[in-house]
Amino acid sequence: MKKRGQLTIFIILGIVFLAIITLFFIFNKNFILPTNDADINNVFLFQENCMNQIDVQTIFKISMQGGYYDIPKQSILYGIPYYAINGKNIMPAKEEIEEEISKAVKNQLISCTNNFTQFNNLKITSKEISTKVEINDEEILLEITYPISITKEESTTVLSKPKKVELPVRFGILYYTATDIVNNNLNKEICITCILEEIQSKNIAVDVIDYNNDTIIFVLTDEQSEIIENNIELTFAIKQ
Repeated sequence: MKKRGQLTIFIILGIVFLAIITLFFIFNKNFILPTNDADINNVFLFQENCMNQIDVQTIFKISMQGGYYDIPKQSILYGIPYYAINGKNIMPAKEEIEEEISKAVKNQLISCTNNFTQFNNLKITSKEISTKVEINDEEILLEITYPISITKEESTTVLSKPKKVELPVRFGILYYTATDIVNNNLNKEICITCILEEIQSKNIAVDVIDYNNDTIIFVLTDEQSEIIENNIELTFAIKQ
């Protein structure tokens, strides 16, 4: 009687598990496993997980460093870059920041996947990662192509479908707000009151920090966009 009861419990648990898997695929129609082979699907899911993690981490780090992945020479403490020095605008173009994000995504994907060494029962060959990044006012669009070929026994499967990601962060609005602050305060004393009035309607908070006698740090915080449970911030400095 006891064994029959245990068997019934296992059957119920099996049905529940199958129901959960079925519901997952019903409500995630865009999520399709590439094959029926569990080993290859595990590689696919591992790669997907790396992509999902890196997108968020990359944007947060780059925004904190003023749009840079590699900290520029003209920067101060904690990698905060100068956007203007002695009346000259040296802030990065939006296209440069897109390139920085692209570079970061590639490097961190390589680090996360670690050349897929944990799948020692398969032969996995990676090709060059390509990324497209577009910074808009209300979101950042990424398209990542990370081609890999997986050989199991005598069969080879190629995974090369681009992954498109839309991150709902207002990086573009932060960037253009920073541009206005820099351009409006070149060759003159910085008007903090003017800056506060200008950004009030954008739901952006600004912290102004006196770094030293001739340098001011600005931290623009978008109070509408959250990544990694924090508001996204764009940090930069102006030297007069």
